[in-house]
Amino acid sequence: MKNLLLVLLLAGCASTPTAILPPPDKTVKLDPRMLELCEFVNKLPEKASFEDVLSITITNLELYASCANKQKNSVKILKEFANMKE
Repeated sequence: MKNLLLVLLLAGCASTPTAILPPPDKTVKLDPRMLELCEFVNKLPEKASFEDVLSITITNLELYASCANKQKNSVKILKEFANMKE
């Protein structure tokens, strides 16, 4: 009886629990352009001609579209990190 108890005690101490490892970190590759800040829009000069207003407005629309695209991609990546569905 003592031998059986000794064997059970030794067998219990010899088995170590297996460690649960955390999942490996994901490697994320970002386009460096996404980390750039948006450019400021151009202001109109005091006395601007119609051509100046038109040119600056077009440039500002292009800047806005570029910034909106960056914002959309940033939100998409943040949702992926948070495991949120679109």
